[in-house]
Amino acid sequence: MDLTSYILNDIKPLNNNSKISDLMLLFSQLTFSHIPIINKEQVFLGSFSETDAHCFESDLPLSNYKYAIEDFFVRADTTWLDVLQAFTKHSTNVMPVLNEKNDYLGYYELKDIIGLFNETPFFYDSGGVLVVEKGVDDYSFSEISQIVESNNGKLLGAFVSKSNNDIIQVTLKIGNTGLNNIIQTFRRYSYNIISGHEEDSYIERLAASASQFALQSRTTIDRFVLEMDEGTGITQGQGEDPQAMLQWSIDGGQTFSYELWQPIGVVGCITAFNFPMAVFAWNFCLAAVCGNSIIWKPSPHSNKCAEAIKNIWDKVSGDHKDLVQILQGGNNAAIDLCNDINIPLISATGSTKMGKDLAPLVAARLGRTLLELGGNNAAIVCPTADIDLTVKGITFSACGTSGQRCTSLRRAFIHEDIYNEFIAKLHTYYGTLTIGDPSKTSSQLGPLISKHSFESMQDTLKNLRSRNIQVTGGERINIENPNEYYVQPAIVEVEHIEPEMLNEVFAPILYVKKFTKLQDAIQMQNDVKQGLSSSIFTNDMRESELFLSSEGSDCGIANVNIGTSGAEIGGAFGGEKDTGGGRESGSDAWKTYMRRVTATVNYGSELPLAQGVEFDET
Repeated sequence: MDLTSYILNDIKPLNNNSKISDLMLLFSQLTFSHIPIINKEQVFLGSFSETDAHCFESDLPLSNYKYAIEDFFVRADTTWLDVLQAFTKHSTNVMPVLNEKNDYLGYYELKDIIGLFNETPFFYDSGGVLVVEKGVDDYSFSEISQIVESNNGKLLGAFVSKSNNDIIQVTLKIGNTGLNNIIQTFRRYSYNIISGHEEDSYIERLAASASQFALQSRTTIDRFVLEMDEGTGITQGQGEDPQAMLQWSIDGGQTFSYELWQPIGVVGCITAFNFPMAVFAWNFCLAAVCGNSIIWKPSPHSNKCAEAIKNIWDKVSGDHKDLVQILQGGNNAAIDLCNDINIPLISATGSTKMGKDLAPLVAARLGRTLLELGGNNAAIVCPTADIDLTVKGITFSACGTSGQRCTSLRRAFIHEDIYNEFIAKLHTYYGTLTIGDPSKTSSQLGPLISKHSFESMQDTLKNLRSRNIQVTGGERINIENPNEYYVQPAIVEVEHIEPEMLNEVFAPILYVKKFTKLQDAIQMQNDVKQGLSSSIFTNDMRESELFLSSEGSDCGIANVNIGTSGAEIGGAFGGEKDTGGGRESGSDAWKTYMRRVTATVNYGSELPLAQGVEFDET
């Protein structure tokens, strides 16, 4: 099948001298997951993902982030099945196309390639569907084709239906002739047979008995997410379909045992002032897909955000408006929510103190809690680190959103061999930050949320200065509204672990300390009550592997050569110790929003008893 007619070129690739703001503008105008990049010689360099772009500084050129370029592409003569496989492997909806001379020709869109699927015999020819599985490095379509054809079978179609780092699944449409022999041959060639049994239809009927709304909700939520400018990606990476999670076993041909996952009911969602939309959305999308409704108590600082999102939901939800309810108020409202026996799950995001106050209320009625609490996050900078990259990563982590993220960087441990060079560059980079109205694209830092936050920051810095500890920055900056509290981010250089370092202050304060041995730095990083996010900057594989091992970071998030700040929704988000232990998003996060039922069905004429017990009248 010739695909050249499907090559598009209406969206030109960006030059790597373009600014990040140009890249973000394109993403805001398009539904692309990636944007192709070329250099001034028109040579194709790769593609930037929208997920990565959100972490970049808008005024800098693309060339500053060349490490983030993804280098996937296909050739003009690549078959459509291989093109489809490339889309799957790289999790993209845009695939650059090159000729044999590596000239950029344009791109394919995923929807166009999938559309070709409808024109294949896969749909309109009769035959059986078979799903096979093998290691990513061990399978090939040519081998699959040979196995089918060596058994006088006819391969009507094939595509990669699931892929991860180690395993790939291929779905095949095969003519009815010799299907059993084909299955046995696949097994001899070490393929696992995932599906191909007649019993599959029964499993499907069982899955179809789940909540009606859970089945309907996907379209509604998709519309909801599209209505929210920042909402793209909220439901990505959530793993397996909860409605399809069934495990079964046959016992002597008499009983059928399986697991059902049922909606838990009503979810109570308590959110902080920062990222009010995102935290609500990843809770609600999972809750709704699992068949639940939600009562959302936002921070009083973000009531207007909650009202706006509720209006969007009411606009797109049709008959399901009541699935989202807003509960406004302060601490008393949160307490009422936690005490309500009709709410089996409370998902709470906020301070550690908040979690410790509310969790016992839920536990007293044996309810569930999902807690995402405070973080006192650290980064370790090793001698082999790329200093320029590290300075930028640490600055963003410490200063982004004016230090008002649970994943904001609070502590940095710098190896003594590079300390002086690093600290000099860090001070210089801090001096380039643009502080101002957050509604302006030129602003990199906005204000603190309140006067109380500002005063907490000043009290902390005053205590440090009173002990002759070197503090740079931290001053208030008067910009426009006198009731808004803009501050210069502070760098605190310490020789010892100071008491202030052990407590999270929700403001841009970064403590910097030397270290000699990596094990000592890891110990200092872990020696706080919180365990949310952490990072190491190194080009030594042994150092990064130690950091990621059980002897390394004790946090729920551990990054290498990237800062602590952010939430990768494709992975589990949350932390250990006083961070609460909960996980929002990730492959199995949906289980928190459901109740598990083990069902055993006796379809025989005998009564099997547990552990083989006999209980006859005789």
